Amino acid sequence: GHGASGTVLHPIVAVALLVTIVLMLRRPRKYVIVPLLLCTFLVPRGQQIMLAGAHFYVRLILALAGFIRVAKDKFLIAGGLNSVDKIVIVWACYRVFADIVTNWPVGASEQMALLLSVLCGYFLLRYLIQTEDDVARAAKTLAVIALILGISMVLERRLMVNLFGTYLGGAPTGPEIRNGAARAQATFGHSILAGGFGATLVPLFVWLWSKKARAAAVAGVVGSSMMVITANSSTPLLAYTAGILGLV
Repeated sequence: GHGASGTVLHPIVAVALLVTIVLMLRRPRKYVIVPLLLCTFLVPRGQQIMLAGAHFYVRLILALAGFIRVAKDKFLIAGGLNSVDKIVIVWACYRVFADIVTNWPVGASEQMALLLSVLCGYFLLRYLIQTEDDVARAAKTLAVIALILGISMVLERRLMVNLFGTYLGGAPTGPEIRNGAARAQATFGHSILAGGFGATLVPLFVWLWSKKARAAAVAGVVGSSMMVITANSSTPLLAYTAGILGLV
């Protein structure tokens, strides 16, 4: 396994998780993506409930709760089950099977949790995002998230304090130092993940601009740029450059 050896769940995170689950189960389908994305990316990755030796991270709990909504609505996903869906199922099963066989019995429960997270999360998003309006709604939410995370990462780099880790837990309280430079990571498991997340969102925000959602587009690009710069890694910088070039 990996991560903390016990439950790490801040009271604020617990309340946010419960509220998000209620909204996911009761709100109309088109609005569910908003609380789901907010709770997924603004809660530190390490927030978890330890149960039967497995790490039930907040993101896994959200995926499981969301899958209940999918089942309740009879698995109504856009276009029905397609070849890409089947590839995802095969990949996830093979990946987990290979790891279990290679490392048995270490990490078996973790791999099963991963399988549930991947499949439930994937089909939850297939259910929630079915139209162009759904894509735009998700993109606007991600723009808000990117701006919040970008500001927090700037503060993390300047003040040497990770606000999420310090006040909520589940993340380091300060940035990693590499070659004399701070590498901010906010709620993510590593600075490279944080920077890569911001970088790959840029084309989506440019698409928002073309859809006349210019305030959200600007907020998203600004937030993503701050994330890339403060993560201080060549990998997300290359991803950011590739994303921009792909628009030309």
